[in-house]
Amino acid sequence: MPTIPDKLWPNEPAYVLGGGPSLSGFNFEELRGRNVVGCNEAFTLGPAICPVLLFSDIMWFRTRRDALEEYYRAGGVVYTQCQKMKQCDGGLDWVITLKRFPGGLHTTGVGFGGNSGCSATNLALLLGASTVYLLGIDCEGAASGATHWHPHYGEKRTGPGAFNLFEAGWAKVKQALPEVFPGRSIINLNPDSGLDKFAKCSWETHGMEVAV
Repeated sequence: MPTIPDKLWPNEPAYVLGGGPSLSGFNFEELRGRNVVGCNEAFTLGPAICPVLLFSDIMWFRTRRDALEEYYRAGGVVYTQCQKMKQCDGGLDWVITLKRFPGGLHTTGVGFGGNSGCSATNLALLLGASTVYLLGIDCEGAASGATHWHPHYGEKRTGPGAFNLFEAGWAKVKQALPEVFPGRSIINLNPDSGLDKFAKCSWETHGMEVAV
């Protein structure tokens, strides 16, 4: 049976760390000690910065399995909603597989929404987050053509069709939020993000608000 996570962060803010190019040059040390759910390659930052990791793609997992297990051994927690994990050596005790729904938000699993960011947001809410702040959820590429803040995908780029799919997934998250997780909120910390479904705030302004 899928494991529903305990509320590690009850009524606390949490951050979803995506892969968008807006994080190029970002000082990830500013996330140290915060409640963070990272997507995919965010685990390379280590569990002190990215304590929880969610991935969606079995092929990606197979290429990163050894490094991910090292991350887990160092204290990181690894989640997925990829049901094919059961076919990977019969399942691994260090990967927590959640029930996967096509989209939206859920209390008995996570919605996919076409991208790991939607699932990571659902996971953060399951972990008790009162507000989920989105970082690197851009839904568009940079002027340079880059579509990720990290170099781990080489020349691979995310195309416009995928970004349209991401937008549709996030629209369902927005629609479901007040009903499934009443009183919670989602804020995008990239003011220039192509995703316009949630209120936006800069990291600098957010930092000043938190410090008050």
